[in-house]
Amino acid sequence: MSRDARPQLVRRVWSRAFAALMICLPRGLRSRHGEAMQQLFERELDQRAGCGQRVLSATALAGIADVLGRGLHERVSEERRNFIEGDRMLLRQVTVAFVAALVLLESVFLLLGSRSRDIAGGRGLEILLFSVPFIAGMTIPMAMFVAALWSTNGERTAHRPEHDRAGTARCGEAG
Repeated sequence: MSRDARPQLVRRVWSRAFAALMICLPRGLRSRHGEAMQQLFERELDQRAGCGQRVLSATALAGIADVLGRGLHERVSEERRNFIEGDRMLLRQVTVAFVAALVLLESVFLLLGSRSRDIAGGRGLEILLFSVPFIAGMTIPMAMFVAALWSTNGERTAHRPEHDRAGTARCGEAG
C-alpha cells in the first residue's frame, strides 16, 4: 500500500465508523440532520488529512464521541420526558432499598467471614478484601430481590389507607 493511499483508507474507515454509529441517534434526529452531520464530519476529516494520522484520528474520535454523547443525551432526555413523578418516586424507593439491602448483606457476610477460624492468621484482612468481589456477586442479586419486595410492599401499604377508609365508610352505612 502506498503512502498516499493509507490516509485515504484511514479517512474512509473513520467515515464508515461514524456512519455506522449514527444509529445511536434517535430516528427523527437522524432523518433530519444525519446527512448534514455526515458531510460535516467528512469535511473536518478532509481539513485535517494533511496534518498527520494522529490529528486525523483525534478529529475522528472527537466526532464519534460527539455522536455517541448526543445520542445518549437525546435518548435519556426522551426517557426523562416520559418519566412521570410516580415512576421517579418508585425508582428512588427501589434505589434506596437496594443500597440499604446491599450494605446490610455485605456487612453480614464480611462479619461472618471475619469470625472464621481460617482468618485468624496474619493474612486475614487480605483474605477478606479478596473475598469482597465474590460476596458482592452473591449479594447483588439478593439485594435486588429484597429491594423489589420492599418497594412493592411499600406500594401496597401506601394505597391501603384509602381502602380502609372506603371499607369503614361502607361498614358504617350498612350498620
